[in-house]
Amino acid sequence: MAQEHFAHDARQAIEAQIAELRGQIHSISRSLKGNGLDVDHLRKDAKGLFGGATKNVQRVTHYAQDEAKAVAKVARKNPTGATTALTLAAAIGIGIGYALSQMHHETHQKHWW
Repeated sequence: MAQEHFAHDARQAIEAQIAELRGQIHSISRSLKGNGLDVDHLRKDAKGLFGGATKNVQRVTHYAQDEAKAVAKVARKNPTGATTALTLAAAIGIGIGYALSQMHHETHQKHWW
């Protein structure tokens, strides 16, 4: 019995908070509309932008998957060439990284003379 009373009180408190939040949202909405901002219009625009972004992400994902499949197919047909290309790319990357680290080191190094 005490638990039912507690649950009933908790439910009433939550419903009161929800009603208060709805009132605040309505007040903010009116304030924004008074300043020339329509919340419903902004919501629709945001939904449209999100939908467009989702479609772009899906396209990019499919493109990346297709490219990865093509690279894997070439690597399966010619493993020696793929190994050589990856080794060359790694060597170039290491060289660029080393050059950049040396440039950074030289600009921050203080000479005693």
